[in-house]
Amino acid sequence: MLRMIAEELSLVMVANKIIPIENRKYYIYGIELVLNNVLICLGIIALAIITKTILISIIFSLSFCILRAYVGGYHSNTYLKCFCISVINYIIMLILNQTAEYKLILSCVLIGISVPIIIKFAPVEHENKPLSNEQKKKYKKVSILIISIITASFVISCVFSRLDISFAISWAVFGVFFLLLFSKIHYEQR
Repeated sequence: MLRMIAEELSLVMVANKIIPIENRKYYIYGIELVLNNVLICLGIIALAIITKTILISIIFSLSFCILRAYVGGYHSNTYLKCFCISVINYIIMLILNQTAEYKLILSCVLIGISVPIIIKFAPVEHENKPLSNEQKKKYKKVSILIISIITASFVISCVFSRLDISFAISWAVFGVFFLLLFSKIHYEQR
């Protein structure tokens, strides 16, 4: 479905001379990515409104998306899988945030495991998006800066006993860590 919409939109762009026809395939791919991200955001927004968890949903989403953009990691091979994994990850965060005992300890463990591994291995390349050495250095510096800011935010939320926020942050960082680790294992086995 996303492919069909992207193809139609790219045809309109070609017909209106917004893009040259020889670049159409790149625009189709880009439009598919944007549409998928919009659907994921809409799904999370809908769930946040229904569950009345807007603040932690924003914090989780921003932490996850900004960090993931520079760290990299595993990518699903279909948009449906990507959507499902993203929404399920978010739902697990919501459930654990409401039900987990010892949330502070769990949050600290998640951060303690995730941050050193992210710092050591970021950025992780994807086979469809290789990085130059210059890009790797830049992404490494930016990912360390982002993880430092996120970790500081985590500590501040713990100090002020906002365990819901600290858990949302730690789960986002753990999600990026998991996708990084899964990517390293998955692509090294190939």
